[in-house]
Amino acid sequence: MSRKGNLAKIHIAKKELGISDDAYRAMLMEVAKVNSASKHSQINVDDVRYSN
Repeated sequence: MSRKGNLAKIHIAKKELGISDDAYRAMLMEVAKVNSASKHSQINVDDVRYSN
């Protein structure tokens, strides 16, 4: 899947899971060391797992 498609999947999942912006950015920082998915050079949704 393309980078644009992966970013779309991430944002759809964020919305469907009801993750707040603060929690989303904290998760990105923990997993990828960035505060925005668009700043990550290798977006792969299969590598990201959400657990609460």
